[in-house]
Amino acid sequence: MHFLIHDASVLIDLINGGLLDEVLRLSYIMETTDFVRREITDPDQRIVLESCISDGKLSVIYSVADHIPKIVEIQREFAKLSISDCSVIYFAGSQNGIIISGDKILRNAAKSKKLEVHGTLWAMDQLVEKGLIGPTYARDRLLAMIQKNNRLPRQQCESLIEKWRKLGG
Repeated sequence: MHFLIHDASVLIDLINGGLLDEVLRLSYIMETTDFVRREITDPDQRIVLESCISDGKLSVIYSVADHIPKIVEIQREFAKLSISDCSVIYFAGSQNGIIISGDKILRNAAKSKKLEVHGTLWAMDQLVEKGLIGPTYARDRLLAMIQKNNRLPRQQCESLIEKWRKLGG
């Protein structure tokens, strides 16, 4: 079974769209890192995140002393990345995990390390494809996310909305 390692951008998008619980039901081992966990500081988002962690839906990978130099080494290579982003790359590489991120700089760094990377829109489309949510609900949730985050790729959002419309949404 594959590991999906979430960064803060995707967790925030999914929480804002009311879809984190649904995404955590996909057939993957769902993880984030202790560094990413600390990045979620908004009180309402934090409540949702901590609930998913305490319910065992999302696991947290804790960094130990041996991990830190390797994470810092990644940051030296990619100076624009945060330590949290570097922890995602490190653990995805060490566990053969798939990174789930909407952060362009993180995505490009991960791809340069030959890591598989997907984003919020991929996760939402997986929900529709697996029948965990319907296309109408997916469209409504995506529109809600767009209202809160204008950084989602507009053209890809429009393509997904059109795809889901054809499926009955």
